[in-house]
Amino acid sequence: MRLGRTTAAVVVGIAVLAGCSDGETANETLPPATPSAAPTSDALRPLGPLEFPVPPEARVESLAGASAFVDYYVALMGRAQTRLTSEGLRELSSDCKSCTVFADGIDDYASRSYRVEGGGIELKGASDPVMINRRAEFSISVQQKMMKVSDPTGKTIEDLSTPNSAYPASGAAAVWSSISGSWLMAELTIQ
Repeated sequence: MRLGRTTAAVVVGIAVLAGCSDGETANETLPPATPSAAPTSDALRPLGPLEFPVPPEARVESLAGASAFVDYYVALMGRAQTRLTSEGLRELSSDCKSCTVFADGIDDYASRSYRVEGGGIELKGASDPVMINRRAEFSISVQQKMMKVSDPTGKTIEDLSTPNSAYPASGAAAVWSSISGSWLMAELTIQ
């Protein structure tokens, strides 16, 4: 794999106003200048479930930000599976087919009033990201904990229940979204 790094350069132009019509200097007619800075996490609209929002470190356009986002998104998947709520999964993905399939499955279980005991998905490891433009690609290792799924009567649904499972050859790709001010999951392969 080709390791790419992107470097962003910001150029700030300063305009000088001159020749005020009434002879006053610019600092007498203009409002006081405010320091310009990059948006802070306080200025960003919240993303993700209210009680499990995307952390500020995952909302930075950097390699570390992309890594923090992938860690968060896998934790969000684990939370979705154990709570049977797809909240945030679609909002935090960008054309990620496997993310949509996963969220649809969670919604299907919830609509059938299934109950889940155990379960949960954890990120066990991730490579350093390879950055190409505003896309960060990772090799990841994921583990799913044993999960028992039962119907509304309490009967175990064997076909949906799973043992502890490790997926050491998985992958993820996140893309930076200037609109949301966050990384979004673009591709997720669990194998």
